[in-house]
Amino acid sequence: MPKAADTTLRYLATLMAIPVSPNSRSTREIYNILCRENTEFAVNYRSIQRSLEDLSRQFPITAYREGTRYYWSWMKPDEWFQVPGMSESAAFILRLAEEHLGPVLPPESLRVLRPYFEKAEGILQGTNLGLWSERVALIGRGPVLKPPPVPDDVREAACGALIRRSCLRVVYRSRAEASSREMELHPLGMVVRGGLAYIVATAWDYEDVRHYALHRIEEASVLPEKRARDPGDFRLAEYLEGEAFAYPSGAGKVGLKALFDPEAGIHLTENQLSDDHRAVVREDGRVLVEATVEDTEELRWWLQGFGSRVEVLEPERLRQEFRQEAERLAEIYR
Repeated sequence: MPKAADTTLRYLATLMAIPVSPNSRSTREIYNILCRENTEFAVNYRSIQRSLEDLSRQFPITAYREGTRYYWSWMKPDEWFQVPGMSESAAFILRLAEEHLGPVLPPESLRVLRPYFEKAEGILQGTNLGLWSERVALIGRGPVLKPPPVPDDVREAACGALIRRSCLRVVYRSRAEASSREMELHPLGMVVRGGLAYIVATAWDYEDVRHYALHRIEEASVLPEKRARDPGDFRLAEYLEGEAFAYPSGAGKVGLKALFDPEAGIHLTENQLSDDHRAVVREDGRVLVEATVEDTEELRWWLQGFGSRVEVLEPERLRQEFRQEAERLAEIYR
């Protein structure tokens, strides 16, 4: 990650770790939250001290001293005199933070930062940086689905448990079960995918890591007296690389061989499915694609999106699945 982006994310994480007055945290506690429990921020204790000092000059953050320790907190909203001035660059970063980090920021942090988001919007109006965000867009494939709402108290409890490394008690309704059940989760991370937020955690005394959709949590509360169990070797990035959100079939990697119609497969001569991706345009214009990929439900959804414009050749088991699916479709539309 570029150094500037890493610093920006660390500053945002620092702001999230500071509670609102009358609650407070010491510099050491904030350092432990950011660095001892998140190896992505590889900075020393003195760097966190300097970050807090820098942020206190730009945000309504105050500190008091007890002995040799400083304790930090956000001022209450009614104690703010004004929103400090900010540069266009800072305003642009805040706009990006609101747009892309909003789904994973704790509601308390969003409330605290709201005046800054509004100030940033005013500063950017009519500027080159303001126009930049109007002329650049990030879009996904398929229809845009409106995600189900997540109550603020559920989001706040989930984020709070993750930040404090505490256990989380939830009443959860899974997609496969008709009724809800109470669970005790040990949060390990949070992921937003397709507009849906998930808490990555282990449950009870089990060691297997799973993810739970926030919109399926009906009730949530932090158990501050009970510290969340940490597997030690868990890394969120490695968990995501393991195709956890692609719903693996359990078969591991397979050698995919598929034949695409010209219009459907031409983009696969430029984009790659894997390191050993190979795409050859045949004499009839169709594109033969070969690649070693994870055998997942997401792979099937992707291939099914091409309909009759793709023929799965290998592996034979997957080809048989698509043959049976084609027969079912023919029966439906006959």
